[in-house]
Amino acid sequence: MNASSPTQSPAAATADSLVAAIGRTVAAQLQPVLGELRRSAGLPGALASAYQSFRLAFFKGKQEPLGVPNVDYLLFSSMLNGIRFVSYDATTKRMVLTKDGILFATDAYFYILLELFAQDEYRSLRAIVDRPFVIYDVGMNRGYASLWFANHPLCRAVYGFELFDTPYRWALDNFALNPHLTAKIHPHCIGLGGENKTVELLYEDATDGVSTVVPEFYESYWTPQRKAQARKTTVQLRRASEVFASLAPVGEGELRVLKIDVEGAEYEILADLAQAGMLEFDVILAEAHLGLEKLLALLPGYKVVEVVRHSEMMANVALVRAV
Repeated sequence: MNASSPTQSPAAATADSLVAAIGRTVAAQLQPVLGELRRSAGLPGALASAYQSFRLAFFKGKQEPLGVPNVDYLLFSSMLNGIRFVSYDATTKRMVLTKDGILFATDAYFYILLELFAQDEYRSLRAIVDRPFVIYDVGMNRGYASLWFANHPLCRAVYGFELFDTPYRWALDNFALNPHLTAKIHPHCIGLGGENKTVELLYEDATDGVSTVVPEFYESYWTPQRKAQARKTTVQLRRASEVFASLAPVGEGELRVLKIDVEGAEYEILADLAQAGMLEFDVILAEAHLGLEKLLALLPGYKVVEVVRHSEMMANVALVRAV
């Protein structure tokens, strides 16, 4: 495992990636737009017409995706980061996009997808791993992160855990689109916790799987609009240490990587793993929802590689086990 920082600065790496992405975009997608601009030049409303042609070029002439809320955010995030449009089903409102040889399906709730494939949320992993690894994707959602990890050439296996059945079904759909990666991915529709118990799940059907079993997270972070659409159901949680103990052991020399993003339940899961003597991951990629310091207090044997703060209480953090 390489825990040192890469020789290239993050700013320089980001600039190089952006230049490369723009180059790919121009070559692959903007040539049709230039043709439309030439044909539109000098006509009344040419600018508006050219912009509409630009949008249509990305969506391969299909009008229906242009009605998706915030579609221009999707369009420009995709264009600047090498994401290409593949297809759209007007009946199901299901869109398929692609990047780096991965196909992924979405609908109007594409924000988590963009976190992975446009904002490159787990980019720090590339600088850390230097040999085969197994990753545990706790909070799998629609499977975008599992696909991102599985596509890494050093990834041997992904064990995914998603409590909520709606995003879990999306995940299975996304895995089916990528048969070259599915052998690596082992999905489970299971919610992990600090003990075996029945709890109340608060969820919003109208988003990409936003849900929580932590009342404090619901009260503190859900907007009034989201709370107004909240629904409730009861779900079973499995003790995290018992579930991890049931999984196949990693191979000799392989790294163990934990990705955990579970809307506030990360604290009880990590506490249970620590109590069971199973907090032995080489790398942890976590989202802290109720305080980064509270999370780090559960991980005294780890050092921070990267922190991205979203608010006073919420942050993404990459950690490696201290040698």
